[in-house]
Amino acid sequence: PVELQIGGVYQNQIDAGTYQASFTPVGSVAWVNGSQDTIFVSWTINKAPCIATLSAASGNVNVGSSSTFSVNRPGNGVITASSNDTSIATVEVDGTNILVTGHALGTAVITVNVAESTNYLAADSITYVANVQKTPLNLSATITGGVPYNGTGIISIQGNLGGGAVNAISSNPDAISILSTTANTVTIKCLENMEMTVPVVIEVAETAQYTSGVCTCNVNTSLSQGELRLSSYSGTASYGSPITFVITANSSGGALSVAAENSNYATASLKGSTVTVTALNCSVPTQTITVTSAATDLFAETTAHFTVVRERLTPTPELSCGTDTVA
Repeated sequence: PVELQIGGVYQNQIDAGTYQASFTPVGSVAWVNGSQDTIFVSWTINKAPCIATLSAASGNVNVGSSSTFSVNRPGNGVITASSNDTSIATVEVDGTNILVTGHALGTAVITVNVAESTNYLAADSITYVANVQKTPLNLSATITGGVPYNGTGIISIQGNLGGGAVNAISSNPDAISILSTTANTVTIKCLENMEMTVPVVIEVAETAQYTSGVCTCNVNTSLSQGELRLSSYSGTASYGSPITFVITANSSGGALSVAAENSNYATASLKGSTVTVTALNCSVPTQTITVTSAATDLFAETTAHFTVVRERLTPTPELSCGTDTVA
């Protein structure tokens, strides 16, 4: 039988707070003083201390970039953070993560607070030291093709984000000389008439936001390009009727040769400096004749091109051109 009735909020209480239970005798049961009055009993669960920690006590962040650290704390107290110098670094809170953004060189102290929550007191303030530094450069440099003797070339610089002053150094200034530089290019000239590879070192000075940097571009030199000139570069030919053109300049002195694009449609022959071309088939409207001056000790191979255009004929029942009837 029930002899004591218990009431109030008293079961399974785990959160901080003050709770109260009531006790009332029932039936023939009474307190020792003979009373059956309800007695109230109160008790309190105190909030626990909040010990908050950071994933790191300090860290580096680049100017113009961001980094994060995290806050570890019991409970769900609201996290806030502030910078003692927002001109150097600012902060944003995202849940338990703190985003630090660098703005200028220097050191900023980030103060983190955790507010009081359901079961925990407010935590003591903790600090994070943000060291804001210059952003490292990631430099590279390229050049397209080789640089011929007495010719110039342009080295393209990638990654000079701050526009720092450029200094270029040739590892072989007798072969490759530096003519000029900009923030993104280096203009060079080839002084040696031979094939070789010359490394060019490119130095970029530091700026307010970026560190200095160095990269290397390997420059390939090539032999001089001789002049190969033709008396004309195109001509019209009818089936079976030869046409000619003349090689008017071959400054390298390289051995000359000629070749048709497709010997089924045209032939080419060389006698002295005269090239004779004969169209063999009218089904192809044009053919390319390539004139080649071979490489020498001082000059690279050079080519020139002559285009043969098929002459349109008036169609007759009896006339055919090669294997095709003229239409």
